[in-house]
Amino acid sequence: MFLLLISCNGSKKGAWSKEDKLKAEKQILESEGALEFLGTNKQQFIDCYLENIENSYESFDDANADPKGSDEFTASCLESVLMSK
Repeated sequence: MFLLLISCNGSKKGAWSKEDKLKAEKQILESEGALEFLGTNKQQFIDCYLENIENSYESFDDANADPKGSDEFTASCLESVLMSK
């Protein structure tokens, strides 16, 4: 069963491996231009998003395989950042 696969790279919820963290940061940086509208709050959004996915998924691959969850974290972090302006 696919849901029972265990990540072999040492990541777990709340404590991803350095490799998984780098993959997530790289993916965000690829779409960083789309975040320019946040201005000085862009890094706050990135930090919020990375923290949420790391605490919710066992690994980057698990997070990347759940676009609906990604959309929910994006919306949640955008709301948080925009409310703090």
